[in-house]
Amino acid sequence: MKIKPRLSLSLQSGQTIIEVLLAALIVGLVVTAAAIGLTYSVKNNAEVRYKELATAQAQEVIEAFRRERDKTNWSVFRSNIETALTNNAGYCFATIPDSLSKFTAVSNFSSCAPYEHSRTSFRRIAQVSLPSADTDTIQLTITVSWHEGAGNPRSITVNHWLKNWN
Repeated sequence: MKIKPRLSLSLQSGQTIIEVLLAALIVGLVVTAAAIGLTYSVKNNAEVRYKELATAQAQEVIEAFRRERDKTNWSVFRSNIETALTNNAGYCFATIPDSLSKFTAVSNFSSCAPYEHSRTSFRRIAQVSLPSADTDTIQLTITVSWHEGAGNPRSITVNHWLKNWN
């Protein structure tokens, strides 16, 4: 009868428990890093989307002021704004009105009502500066604010100067 020789441990192939645990740890770290990267990417994408929407909302306000400037005489336009600003600090735009007389002047910006757009609540405020030395210029500072995520306040500010075209 022939006896088969036994294989020594050094010739056997396979993984030890330590190698398996180390491989699982490495795979876990890679998957965790990928998940964190994806989370930040989604968050940043949402933040950029909100900023795009807010910038478009500010542009609507600028266009409303331009429309009113272009359809009326400059001195009448400036005078109407001066009159409105005598007792108020600026304008609140929950909607874009069809005429300057319907712009809502407010003295307390916290009273400016928010409005819904793309499932987000925005608030638009236009502060108007009338340089006394330059009667052919009106400066607009439009601030659009919103709350992101768990109520984190965010805002953008856009400055624009209207000039007398005549």
